Amino acid sequence: MKQKNRLIPKYYPQCLNYVYHVLNFGLATVRLLLVFYMKRTENTPTRIPLSIISMIYAPHHSSQPLRFSQVL
Repeated sequence: MKQKNRLIPKYYPQCLNYVYHVLNFGLATVRLLLVFYMKRTENTPTRIPLSIISMIYAPHHSSQPLRFSQVL
């Protein structure tokens, strides 16, 4: 049991790193979809508010992390 407890902290940061990369990939795909949507609807007035776009394009090292409710 002691050995099992010792292994948990060793692999925990790897899991967090993996989750972080998956979230980053998700944000990148959302950005790409937004860009394609904006290019498709260039002639019509934009329905997406600029605040959402600015929140998505905000740097990752900002003080507040992006919540999913803010992204969607």
